[in-house]
Amino acid sequence: MMPFSRRTAAIAALCFAWLVVSAILFPWQVIGWSILASVLTFVASAVTLRELYGGGLRDAIVRHFRLLTGLDRRFQIIREGRTVIPAGAGPVTGPLLLIVGPENCVILESGPRQTRISGPDIFRTKLFEYVRAIYDLRQRQWSETIPNVMTADLMETTVAFTATYGIRVSPRARRGEAPLTPSEINMIQQVDSWMQNWEAGVRSAIEVAVRQAVGSLTLRDVLLPDQLVEIARSILDISNQRMRPWGVEIHRVVVESMQPEQQVKDATASRWLADTETETATIVEMARAAAWRNALQLIAAGYLEAKELGMTDAAIHREVLRRTLEQMATDPATKIVITPELDSALSDLRRSIGLQI
Repeated sequence: MMPFSRRTAAIAALCFAWLVVSAILFPWQVIGWSILASVLTFVASAVTLRELYGGGLRDAIVRHFRLLTGLDRRFQIIREGRTVIPAGAGPVTGPLLLIVGPENCVILESGPRQTRISGPDIFRTKLFEYVRAIYDLRQRQWSETIPNVMTADLMETTVAFTATYGIRVSPRARRGEAPLTPSEINMIQQVDSWMQNWEAGVRSAIEVAVRQAVGSLTLRDVLLPDQLVEIARSILDISNQRMRPWGVEIHRVVVESMQPEQQVKDATASRWLADTETETATIVEMARAAAWRNALQLIAAGYLEAKELGMTDAAIHREVLRRTLEQMATDPATKIVITPELDSALSDLRRSIGLQI
């Protein structure tokens, strides 16, 4: 295959030969229309590739002309965190036309030194300058289920969550609407210098935050209806405290579910049932005690009132015994547990105090 400059020269020679033949065989009007058609074709192709070149229509036409004439012999396009043109190529040294697409960032070097860090842009690289690292600035989403997360009372649970994170670059800079600020360039430099495998570092920090947030609560607290939102907020705060100094930010955490292990569920259910039964028994006993207290207070009040009315102690006792025996005689449930002997004795007692049997 001929080099690009020779191929361009060959195409130019063929075009010139065609113009010469056209000038001999056809009228000049046909030649004029042919030239006009060629110009229109060139402009149409430049407009078609305008998005690729970036900038306005004039910039697209100029860059298209430089590319077709061989003035820009090579170019490199960065998309989705990788080099898409030329496909599968390693580092390509300049000078060349470098197109960095939206949501991408590149670090360029020349020889032993770093030359620049650039976000979405289009520019010519210098002699021997090349792209050493490419960073995808799109927001990442990570969904994970972490088992064996211990609560404060040493109960195991499984946590399912989704987290969104990314390098701390403003949306306008990610889209190419504004250049990277010095602070954003510094953040990308920190990520490149200290956290080259930065996504693994972020996921590790989030997992540590999950275990720390859940570990500060008991299982009973964890299973409360509105607790998932609070746990997610705690995970977000803890993980951002770890990652923001390194130029990475976790934007959102959603805890989808928290499920204790089956043996923990069984043990917890048994314990809660026992606690509930104990609490119920305590409430019943307290109610009985309150009832006895009220009854004794009523009896004492009645006794004092009878004394004030002039009744003797013997008369009061006989009245109490009479009412008790009448209640026992008329209550069907009482007769079930009274034996014939006890019933005969009660009859004699009622007869002795002048009651009719």
